Amino acid sequence: MMPFAPFTGVNHHRQSMLFGCALLADETEDTFIWLFKQWLNCMFDKHPQVIITDMDRAMYNAIKIVFPNTRHRFCSWHINKHLIEHVYDMRDTESEFASEYKIWYNSRTIEHCEVLWKELITGFKLQNNKWLSKMWNLRHHWVPVYLKDIFVARSESINSFFDGFVNSNTQLPEFVVQYEKALLTRRHSEEVEDYNTLNSAPVLLSNTNIEIYASKLYTRAMFKLFQNEFKQSLECGHQKLTSSRNSCTYLVGLSSESVDKWYKVVYEDFESNSILCECAKFETDGFICKHIIHMFFKKQMFVLPSKYIIKRWTIQARHMVAYEKGSLDNFNVQLVTPIMKWDLSNLCHKLVEKASRSEKSFREVYNLSTVN
Repeated sequence: MMPFAPFTGVNHHRQSMLFGCALLADETEDTFIWLFKQWLNCMFDKHPQVIITDMDRAMYNAIKIVFPNTRHRFCSWHINKHLIEHVYDMRDTESEFASEYKIWYNSRTIEHCEVLWKELITGFKLQNNKWLSKMWNLRHHWVPVYLKDIFVARSESINSFFDGFVNSNTQLPEFVVQYEKALLTRRHSEEVEDYNTLNSAPVLLSNTNIEIYASKLYTRAMFKLFQNEFKQSLECGHQKLTSSRNSCTYLVGLSSESVDKWYKVVYEDFESNSILCECAKFETDGFICKHIIHMFFKKQMFVLPSKYIIKRWTIQARHMVAYEKGSLDNFNVQLVTPIMKWDLSNLCHKLVEKASRSEKSFREVYNLSTVN
């Protein structure tokens, strides 16, 4: 279910939602239409670009009505759960069907995906499986090759977000209360992680500028993901396929793998250093893949171009947002958070450094700190 974000400290919003949920706890299509409209009110009528839900029909219909221009993606965890229920052969992960299904699921192109699906259904005589037929008709909502243009910000972890707060029996009125508790818990965890990021230095694998730059740019968790791609990029090889005046196309992949498993990488604009990869990791996950990093080295690019940096993954993202003009007033924040303490501590260190430069600097800082 897509969570809506109630504002901490704004009680009338929460009371209004609890009252509405009590009236519409049947979770019908009208229920979700009301719920999503309340979400829009909380978000100042800002529509989400992507929504990830299970395959609930009432929710599906409500999303089409309230968010007609939003991409609706089905949760892969729920897909796999239902797949095991409706296809007996998937209960054995080592079965021939499971192996062929995995190959189909990871198709690189839409054309290849459609060919492999027909072979899968025909080869295992599943033409009469109604659930598979339904899921094929809904493939644009869950098959990866149809979703390569969707940035999901690693949202599949939403199930763990609710662990200990809600379950399959949680009713909608209770969900509102429990979601708010889960939100506060998550915010605290993120603040602790931010504090740890800002007060620790990652272990580097090399002395290359691109890794050093990324280590200073990304949060601790995101740098680990980037570093994994960076490490694998050092093990990649490439082959040139085509070349023109303004672009080149390569095959790039791990040297330990056969070339038919490599991905097409297009260096399409020499002036702007624009590189696109067939795996679409940047478009979906928000950080560049090993294939693009490998090409950066080939093209002697040692700093990440700004176009490949998603602000939300950077160290300063939450810190900067928290101190934007008026943002604290809007949320009626009264608690001093770990990130705020770090900011104050960092400011003190800067003042000490400035005061140590000369006697004049010392007196300036000292006089400033003693002003009432």
